[in-house]
Amino acid sequence: PCVYKTKIERQKRHESAQDYEAFNEIYQEFLKKYKCEDEPPARVCIAVKELPKHAMVEIECVACQKANAFVSKKGGIPGMFSSFGKIGCLAFLSGQIADKAALKDGDVKTQTRSALKKMVDILENQAKTSVKNVLKVTVYLADISYYAEMNEAYSEVFGKDGVAPPARAAFAVKDLPLGAKVEIQAIAFTKPYKFEYDYYEVEPVSGASAVKMYTPAMVFADPDDHRRDFVFCSGQVALDPKSKSKKLVGAGDIEKETTQALKNLEALLLRSGSSLRCVKMVNIFLKDMDDYDSVNKIYRRFFTGKNLPARACVEVKDLPLGALVEIECKAERENPSKLFSSRNIKIAAVAVV
Repeated sequence: PCVYKTKIERQKRHESAQDYEAFNEIYQEFLKKYKCEDEPPARVCIAVKELPKHAMVEIECVACQKANAFVSKKGGIPGMFSSFGKIGCLAFLSGQIADKAALKDGDVKTQTRSALKKMVDILENQAKTSVKNVLKVTVYLADISYYAEMNEAYSEVFGKDGVAPPARAAFAVKDLPLGAKVEIQAIAFTKPYKFEYDYYEVEPVSGASAVKMYTPAMVFADPDDHRRDFVFCSGQVALDPKSKSKKLVGAGDIEKETTQALKNLEALLLRSGSSLRCVKMVNIFLKDMDDYDSVNKIYRRFFTGKNLPARACVEVKDLPLGALVEIECKAERENPSKLFSSRNIKIAAVAVV
């Protein structure tokens, strides 16, 4: 089994750890069944407000078709999840929460710093890479009021030394493990032995961003296949990219907000040398699951044909700027030579103008 990053959206209907424990019991049974309990995949587990069809659990994963992957046996919880999994030169880190001391007494900044410290330790000492090589981050908050304080601590780690910060999605969920205030998950690239990554190349591209803490998209050139590049798009809400205002287009109208968020996503993909037809995975975060059908109505106007991307959709507690919907995606580029002047450039950050 080549599953190396698992993300679990769990609806916690009963305020009890029993659901979490019951889920883990079944999860471990499957790991044993497929003989991967010694090298379990990396994992994120959160409680959300609602899932489609009133499900109590939803599970998504990233896998490779060939057994050319690696799972760290250090860190994580033995038999449950590893600290990170690696496919080719991409490392998928498990969600990191603060250490015990920070969980007990720490405020949001303290917990964010602690979680980021653990993340950096995994990157440097296990994955043998750097925080500068992080492509995509997802931040889960126990409350959206923590957003500003989290950003203050977050900016102490990312966006330093002239390196563009990674793409990002951040939102509030219903609950996090061990009562944490914040959980942080990351995807990074590692340095293959036969290639040299000596610098970043930044291509300024217009995009909508709620804050300057993240880059709208990160483009990664696959050193194992020069015909293929990956695009990691930040979560898009209904901002107007032509305006400096943080007011949402069609605020309060789910169809208008979804339309604008998808327009922003489409424009970002095009500027990254990709398109909607190259999208491989979509994550949709809703403020209200009752909007599910309305979102699907608009979604079908943008994603057409038979080869639709994989998708996960959950209701979260709150989204930045009071948005009703946030949409992120992972894609491949259509024309790897379109954006960059040289194939020697392996990394580019698609930055905000």
